[in-house]
Amino acid sequence: MNEFEKRIRSRISDLEMLPSRGGRVLAGVSGGADSVCLLLVLAALREDLDFDLRAIHIHHGLRERAGEDLIFTQDLCAGLQVPCRIRYVDAAAYAAGHGLGVEEACRILRYQCFEQACLEWEAEGPGPDGQNGSCRIAVAHHMEDQAETVLFHICRGSSIAGLRGMLPHLQRQFHSRAAGHAARIRQADPSPAGRDQRPDRDISAGKGTDMADR
Repeated sequence: MNEFEKRIRSRISDLEMLPSRGGRVLAGVSGGADSVCLLLVLAALREDLDFDLRAIHIHHGLRERAGEDLIFTQDLCAGLQVPCRIRYVDAAAYAAGHGLGVEEACRILRYQCFEQACLEWEAEGPGPDGQNGSCRIAVAHHMEDQAETVLFHICRGSSIAGLRGMLPHLQRQFHSRAAGHAARIRQADPSPAGRDQRPDRDISAGKGTDMADR
């Protein structure tokens, strides 16, 4: 276990992000560097922390190269022996039908898919902790997303409590800030998102926070 993995493990334990006897973790993986970093760390920790791990990839129907991201994610998960589910959504149609921006529509549809996948997993039976409702959703963010969340709260109008970035976890969700480590992955990342040299752009607008502090 390397130092970064140790920090993540400590963060998960300190904030009680998982049940004491493990549970189930559903990792949102776009194929970009941040979510790849998250998946690699969770795969490295799953045996030590005694949790079952699955991944989910959402195809938003927007980018021409989205199919390449999907294939990369499937191959990555297969190599890590992590079951991967694929969900297809029409973000553009949802945005138009609900008077939303495309990014906001993507976020809403993405979390709907995450929640549904967790419910389906829980319906299969108890997890390692013996509980049916033990699924947690893990997604990755970087520091720009934290800053963006604060600006989003300010622009929308917020009390003092809202003038902050993402919290360590919210209900089912916990999030990893993978900045720095994800940058190194991007440099060697053969995925379409890695070749673009950009981080994941899955803006969650306050739906969680870091597993590792800087």
